[in-house]
Amino acid sequence: MAEVERRYGAPLDKLPTAGGGKPRQPPINRWRYADYTVYFERERVIHAVANPAS
Repeated sequence: MAEVERRYGAPLDKLPTAGGGKPRQPPINRWRYADYTVYFERERVIHAVANPAS
């Protein structure tokens, strides 16, 4: 997470954490930037997705 923020700056939004209630459901964090959203499992990037065009 620190590396993403260092490289790309602060996100527009840090969305609420999802999951994390059970060992097989780790916490997923989402950071929304202008053009894409980055998904983290704990501290690691697991996916980045382009935001829909407005």
